[in-house]
Amino acid sequence: SEASLRHRSVLWGCWFVVPALILLCMLASPVAHAEEKDDAASDEPSLEARLGELKVQFKEAKKKKDVNAMRALLEASGDLYEDCCDDVDLQMDVIKFTGTAAKGTKGHEIKVLVLQQLADIGDLRGAKYIKPYLRQGNPKKASETLKAAVQTASEVPDPSLVPSLLKIVTRSKTTYIMGEAVYALGKFKTAKKYRGKILTTLVDEARKVKPGNRPRMRGTQEQLNGGTHYGRESGPGARWAALSAAVPVALRELTGQDVRSLSEWMAIVKNHKGKYGDLFQDDE
Repeated sequence: SEASLRHRSVLWGCWFVVPALILLCMLASPVAHAEEKDDAASDEPSLEARLGELKVQFKEAKKKKDVNAMRALLEASGDLYEDCCDDVDLQMDVIKFTGTAAKGTKGHEIKVLVLQQLADIGDLRGAKYIKPYLRQGNPKKASETLKAAVQTASEVPDPSLVPSLLKIVTRSKTTYIMGEAVYALGKFKTAKKYRGKILTTLVDEARKVKPGNRPRMRGTQEQLNGGTHYGRESGPGARWAALSAAVPVALRELTGQDVRSLSEWMAIVKNHKGKYGDLFQDDE
């Protein structure tokens, strides 16, 4: 009948139309999803805008002396540095923001935070912001900032930091920070310009205070070993102990040579007579 034919036509239409609609929905869904994603991405601030906002917020936190806020913002600068890995100029802007964040602050807390963040970033371009902190005004005292700077230098082994670390080793009367500077110098394996200087300076400093090599000095044995008169950490005995522990470790890392004792290093330096090139095992 005519009604039956119409009913069959509707059924056949459903068989073709419904799958077609389903197929169209499936094709349209990724497009819509992509458009939503693009819209969401367009709502996110640019990397430059994020850096600008960091600067504004940090200025406010510094004004309020809000250390916790400044710490969080410095950590955020590390995240931003990672996000702009394809833009070396913007990375440098982030490093500059981080390295100068402590400008105008008093005390050590913010300076230490800045140095720790530069160490976390680990970019050698940050060395210029570390170097000013590698100064020991009083050779008998080591500030928290100086300790953080020496540690950061070991994480950011740019050759420009070597002279400052060597100066700490040769002039410091505080064996702790002197020893830390020695360990840090062991990280400068790629600083080919300075490796020979590091090697000879560390060995020569140890040789000066080696028992039996010291010039005659006035004072009690306690004073000479680092007693109350010179400061518990300042005598040749304390200095020798610190160098004996630190120098072999640093030079093994610096050269790649498995030499365990300071006396062996002294003999090696003496026997090489200024020609140390073959002592350094460069990574292929």
